[in-house]
Amino acid sequence: MFCIQRIDSHGSEKLKCMNGLRISIPGDGNIYISGHTNNMFNKRRIYHLESNTLKEIKQPFYYVGQEGVLQKDITLYRDQDNNIPVIKLKKR
Repeated sequence: MFCIQRIDSHGSEKLKCMNGLRISIPGDGNIYISGHTNNMFNKRRIYHLESNTLKEIKQPFYYVGQEGVLQKDITLYRDQDNNIPVIKLKKR
């Protein structure tokens, strides 16, 4: 687990605690967390620092690392309303 705090002249304030094994802070306002902790696969998450708060950027899909063979072409959509396609996968 990683806990991020903001420290200023008035003391410290906890912004967020995030489960994970690895953290990357490239300095672009994003924090990248990955690692297999309390879930079924290596979940990779992105948090963005904005107005002294850390907010998770929701991902439409998570990479799980499994391979498979499609029996027909399918389209993956951003949400359950099936309005915005993200990618079209082709049958092999």
